[in-house]
Amino acid sequence: PAARAVERAGPAQEEFSSVTTAVVTLLETGDAAAFAKILAPSTEDWRVVVGTNRNAAGEDPLDAAWQKSLTHQQTRLESDARALLAKAAELNVDFSQLQLTGCAVTPKGIGTVRNFSFQSQKESLPWAEKLEVVVTVKPATNTPASERLGGEYKLSVGNLTKFPAGWRASEGARWVSFPP
Repeated sequence: PAARAVERAGPAQEEFSSVTTAVVTLLETGDAAAFAKILAPSTEDWRVVVGTNRNAAGEDPLDAAWQKSLTHQQTRLESDARALLAKAAELNVDFSQLQLTGCAVTPKGIGTVRNFSFQSQKESLPWAEKLEVVVTVKPATNTPASERLGGEYKLSVGNLTKFPAGWRASEGARWVSFPP
């Protein structure tokens, strides 16, 4: 990768820096599997938020069906990331040779979500429908081929839940817009 930066000014950049970094890294490396592994909720993410009443009763709601659901979410994230990269390739955009800076746009609203199977009525997690990430691209060289790729690329990542270890997504990245 030519260069990577994540802007750190403002609450959205700090709050969502791990998501922004994952998006920038995806574009630079093309590694959809790593992107999905970083952003998909894991068993450990959920285990941390299982209500204490469930733990005290010795119940484990994170059964085989739940594991299958988590695997499906990670597979979906990876598939969406591959589609996003395929669209960039179709447009002859090679991000690995460019300087990328990512910036999160504060979601319009952050609500809460509660999994009725695991959490009591007083337990919930922060949730956002989508997060827009603006990736500013600067050419690494002054060639016409590189210069045509400069500008702001906008992507969104959907259905984000904030776990103690950070924000996770169950819907992948999608293009919102390309520079003119």
